[in-house]
Order: sequence, then structure tokens, then C-alpha cells
Amino acid sequence: MPYVNAAGAGTSPTLSRIPQSPRWKRSIAWIVLVAEVNVDITERKQAAEALRQQAEELRTINDELNRFNQVAVDREMRMIELKRAVNELCGKLGEPPRHRLAEDETAPPASTEA
Repeated sequence: MPYVNAAGAGTSPTLSRIPQSPRWKRSIAWIVLVAEVNVDITERKQAAEALRQQAEELRTINDELNRFNQVAVDREMRMIELKRAVNELCGKLGEPPRHRLAEDETAPPASTEA
């Protein structure tokens, strides 16, 4: 594959180190160089595909963890609401609160033993 540089001289960019005679040696060298490039490109594509797959797996795992976190936080918030409601009902009945909540750390929970 001839290449013409700025001065107009015909050279081959990848074969410039190879002696220009005989022609069959240049052809064999060119085939070897092309084969080496193909292997290198194949390895890069395989590495890029592996990285893409790993990134997709990590995205999936992260999405699952975010969903689980949201469910867990929602459940905890609901449990706090229910404990408040139980404590309010206990107060209306004249009983001590059954659950200690973070906002009222000073009040110990009532014993649930019967």
C-alpha cells in the first residue's frame, strides 16, 4: 500500500523499516503486521465488552439496593408511626407508653411482661 508523504515520495508507513526488495518479503511482513493488529483490536474489544457487562451488572445491583433501601426506610417510618399511635392510645387509657421513641428518650418503655 503506497503512501505519499508531503514531499511526494512514496513510502509505506508501516513497512518503512522493512527492506524494499524482494517484494514477497514485504507482503509476508504486511500480513504479519495486520494479523498482530487484529489480535490487539480483538483483545481490546473483549476487554471493552467485559467492562460494559460489569458496568451493567453493577447498575442492576445498585438499583436493587436502592429499591431495598427505600422499602426498608418506608417500613421503619411506618413502624415509628404505629408505635406513636400505640403510645397515644396507652396515654388515653392511663397506661404508660409501651415504646420508647428517639424523640422521647427520657421516658422508659413499659414492661410487656404479664
